[in-house]
Amino acid sequence: MLWATRNFIVRFIGIVFLLWPVAGIPVWVQAVLAQNEPANPEEGPVNPLEIKTPDLLLPNPPDDLPLMGAEASVLAQALDKLNAEAAQFLAAGNVVEAFKTWNRELRLRRYLGPVAEVEALTRVAQIARTQNQRAQVQFISQRLQMIYLEAKAKGPVEANLLQALATAFLTVQVRLPAIEVHQEILAIFRTKQDKNAIESTLKILADLYFGGFEYAEAAGVYEELLLISEARMPRTAEDDLNEGRYLDQLAFLYDETEDFQRALDVRNKILNRYREAKNPVNVPGLKIAMGENLQALGRLSSAAQSYQEAYSLGWAIQQFGRAGEALEKLAVLYESQDKVDAALQVYQALVVVQQRGYDFFGMMNTFDKMGQIHLNQKRFPQAVAAFQRGLELARQLKYQEDYFSRQITEVNRQSQQP
Repeated sequence: MLWATRNFIVRFIGIVFLLWPVAGIPVWVQAVLAQNEPANPEEGPVNPLEIKTPDLLLPNPPDDLPLMGAEASVLAQALDKLNAEAAQFLAAGNVVEAFKTWNRELRLRRYLGPVAEVEALTRVAQIARTQNQRAQVQFISQRLQMIYLEAKAKGPVEANLLQALATAFLTVQVRLPAIEVHQEILAIFRTKQDKNAIESTLKILADLYFGGFEYAEAAGVYEELLLISEARMPRTAEDDLNEGRYLDQLAFLYDETEDFQRALDVRNKILNRYREAKNPVNVPGLKIAMGENLQALGRLSSAAQSYQEAYSLGWAIQQFGRAGEALEKLAVLYESQDKVDAALQVYQALVVVQQRGYDFFGMMNTFDKMGQIHLNQKRFPQAVAAFQRGLELARQLKYQEDYFSRQITEVNRQSQQP
């Protein structure tokens, strides 16, 4: 009767979803329903958590779940012993027998109610992950998702079951159901106005969205976390650390979603934090990123100024790598505007920076770029001089010597044309 009831629920869920537009069915739900189709032996092993053979510990399973009173207590004690036996098998190196015993325990845990079953599934999943038992984790994941679907089919899922499922889905790393469960939990905490619980749940959701490259959704969550952090009084050192992390994440996410104005606004806040802390170390890199945002927004003169500021500060605090990066971006910006003389001046400054940073490969490439500009402008003596400097470095590095020799030959060829 129990298995018939369960199969009816699965079929009912399947029928309901079939009546919906396909686009409206969550992907993870489709996957779970597909996993619970009648198994074909050629398609892989049967989920050991779905074996229907009667168990000696419960030879006459009841029609109604869960067990209550003394029956539940007796079964719980027996299952705790199975858990201990499985742990002993694992300690002795008998992994197969250990998980065979755990699977038997898990099959019977469902008679103690969904929360008890989910907690047991989570416990064994943690062990399976440490033992690199991927198939076992997958079996547990399938069962957890079915528990969730069955609970949803009966109406709103109880809060304690949602909490247990939230932990479980994070353990087995099933992202989409984890997001859905945490969204439901968040709604409950919002109703209760539990600020601490709201914040902790938002942090989990942010990580889940970020891990799935759902950057727009992640940005929305980090925006709320930032507002919570900014509004908290009195502030703590942890608040300042969190706020800095939220701003960094938002800057990255806005870049990825090409919301460059918001990225720039966030980086201005980050810049103010650095100024208040009198910490210039990260400012050159930040100024470069701000320049990129301004350039993407078409504000080219402001972008050039930001790159120049990054170079000046990088040079002042001896961050020659950052200073050089800023000059490279500035030179490319000038080239894109056909300001070739300005670009050449920047490249000349870049050579000095690269000399100070002992970046010989960088110097070689910079002379190549200068040579190309002079060649395009038909300034043949200057082009030869730049390529000759590049060749000298190439010989020292024993790299691209033939390339620079060919460039010099090409310049001489073009210079002799009428």
